[in-house]
Amino acid sequence: PLGLHEALLDGLRALETLAWAKAQAAQLAHPASSASSGARAAAAAANLHPTPQGPRRGPEEPLDRAVTDAYEELGCGWWCLTFNTVTGWRSSLEINRTLATMLSMHPEELLSRAANSDVPLPQSQLEFFCALLDDLSASIAGQHRIVRYVTLTTHVAGKVEETFLVRRESVREFSPDGKVARMQHFIFHISEQEFDAARLANPAVCRPCLSFAVSDPRSGSECLASAHRDYLFDEQFGAMLQTAEG
Repeated sequence: PLGLHEALLDGLRALETLAWAKAQAAQLAHPASSASSGARAAAAAANLHPTPQGPRRGPEEPLDRAVTDAYEELGCGWWCLTFNTVTGWRSSLEINRTLATMLSMHPEELLSRAANSDVPLPQSQLEFFCALLDDLSASIAGQHRIVRYVTLTTHVAGKVEETFLVRRESVREFSPDGKVARMQHFIFHISEQEFDAARLANPAVCRPCLSFAVSDPRSGSECLASAHRDYLFDEQFGAMLQTAEG
């Protein structure tokens, strides 16, 4: 049942956040080890963790395996970024197998591409840019949790394969001085009906910023029907520059 599904996810997030907070407290209690950990993080340009069976943590960040396995059982695509709050650079990236499957990749391939900034855009250029603006606005406003309804596009051999609708939930955790220290993202497949219901209740959470930027009040089925054209032409910056509206 949907209610039980949501309750389980809320509980899992609470356990995961508690484990992270415990690790942070341990670092504060042992500043020497924290400093050496920060030095190691700064030395590594990208601390990426392959996770074919779910997220993996180092010994300084204990996480109950049952929690990560449960994300898989609930069909939840998950990725987590941590940041060095002094430099602002990413210190780690973790994903689970479900996210890689959603993007038609193997977990190791997805992480390798992420390390080389070579992951194909999962949305049209315009929708991706609007999502960045929306995330930036939420971060500046200090919002800890946001929920958005967007399209997601997969690729195979460099070609667009499939587009589907998803609900993306983002959870930010801030350092004592107000900087983003950690971000978790949860992705769920949704139906056209769920997308339409969310758009009717609050248009701002569906394809954020974009609906207002180009007057795009399309339903879920209409977004899917035009997804390939949007990705390749209508919402591609090069093509948009050729028209007055673009």
